[in-house]
Amino acid sequence: LLPLPLRPYSSHLLNFRSYRFNPYYRTKSKLPLTSATFSHKVNPQQVICRFHLTGTCNDGDCRWQHLADAMFTGEEVYQDLLSYHLPLVGVTDTTDPAKCQQAIGMFCTSLFVL
Repeated sequence: LLPLPLRPYSSHLLNFRSYRFNPYYRTKSKLPLTSATFSHKVNPQQVICRFHLTGTCNDGDCRWQHLADAMFTGEEVYQDLLSYHLPLVGVTDTTDPAKCQQAIGMFCTSLFVL
């Protein structure tokens, strides 16, 4: 038997955020697109503050992740959703990530101009 070459680990859990596009998301789950269950900025690689989880973190310089900081604003929800379909904002998957973010931001700004 020959050993298989090692590949970077890619968790299947990363696909859960795309559940927002499932037709049953709003009907059966009764969740809005802004639900913190799937629309958040939680970094799975960073530890959540244990004091925040059990009550309140009083450290102004705390270096750990706080859930209050991981919630999307309304505009960030739109930006996150648009990132799943980049051609809509005029960029492709091969475009530089910084340019993608800029294009998404400009697209959102054009949507919300009164």
